[in-house]
Amino acid sequence: MPAGPAHQGPATVSNVSLRVTRPQIYYGEVANEYVFVGTRQREFDHPSGEANVYAAYGDTGGIRVGNLWRRLRLSVRFGSSKVLLSQDITNDSRVLYYRDIAARARKACRSSGSIATPIS
Repeated sequence: MPAGPAHQGPATVSNVSLRVTRPQIYYGEVANEYVFVGTRQREFDHPSGEANVYAAYGDTGGIRVGNLWRRLRLSVRFGSSKVLLSQDITNDSRVLYYRDIAARARKACRSSGSIATPIS
């Protein structure tokens, strides 16, 4: 077996308890499109009886929309004039893309030069 960081023996098992305080899902197994967060449009979280619960993205991931020039570039990148013309997207909005976790892992492994292949 080759030596190096990718082959250092069996995986370590941990019994550390994780505390989930924000269970919203922005990245996942079927998240294959881009999404804008921090917009003027409320973000649906889940139904609660007859009402809906809304949440807001509270992280710094993604790319900040910023000024008109970046908005134009994002519009071209995603092939949608809505990015440029929407009144809901603000300069402080962020765009999240490459949201499929397995694809992100493969991309990270390729760019880091790792020889390990993530398990699908």
